[in-house]
Amino acid sequence: MNKLPNYKILRYLFCILFNLNFSSILLLLKNGISSFRRYLGLSNKLYFFLNPNSKIPSKHIYDIFNVNQIPEIRLIPSKSEGIETPIDELAYLALITAIKQPKFIFEIGTYKGRTALNFALNSPPDAIIYTMDLPRDQLDVSTLGKADKKIALSSNPTLEYTGYEVSYKIVQIYANSLTYDFSPYYDKIDLMFIDGGHSEECVRSDTENALKMVKKGGIIIWHDFMNVSEYYPVTKVIYELKDKGFEIYRIMNTELCILLK
Repeated sequence: MNKLPNYKILRYLFCILFNLNFSSILLLLKNGISSFRRYLGLSNKLYFFLNPNSKIPSKHIYDIFNVNQIPEIRLIPSKSEGIETPIDELAYLALITAIKQPKFIFEIGTYKGRTALNFALNSPPDAIIYTMDLPRDQLDVSTLGKADKKIALSSNPTLEYTGYEVSYKIVQIYANSLTYDFSPYYDKIDLMFIDGGHSEECVRSDTENALKMVKKGGIIIWHDFMNVSEYYPVTKVIYELKDKGFEIYRIMNTELCILLK
């Protein structure tokens, strides 16, 4: 099998049948359903990473980009509690930024601003990082899924990057990406990072806008690729783009997926 099934029940059955073993059962008995589901999810992602016939091939950064000299990167980990991008994925984002040296970056889904900060740390001095999150004074979570609702309610967009010497690069935008007018950014963005709403409507809309915003030679990066549950729309939309002929890779052993335009 080279891709996840579209239907939720089939995805769950696939995940259980392919990854059920003594270790997963032991975790279920000792630690409960949460650890069991986590184990199955990680094992499932590892299967597709190691499978050479996966629909979206996994590659190392240095196999995606031609790098003559490995650049140094700067990383500042989170200073707050809550959901966050794993440090290895943050390092990959910093490395891509250091390699590509984008002048214009656009991020959908600021959360607490740590990714925006690390984009700023590794981009040129004259770079601009636009980062978007939902308006705090008009926050409506009634249409969000359980996971997205938790993120929206705990977000604090300027927390992580305020006070750093590179924060002058960051432009905070408060808006709903489903209704925002992105046209001023069409064909101007070098690097687009999509990590906002995970409903199919949001992922599809953000992706369609990204394709218009990112100029030739630029890149689009998605987070939460290969998630079998609530975030599956990210994977579904990426599969569809692959079917249309776009050059897309999974960054090895991560939930990051990259499109080269």
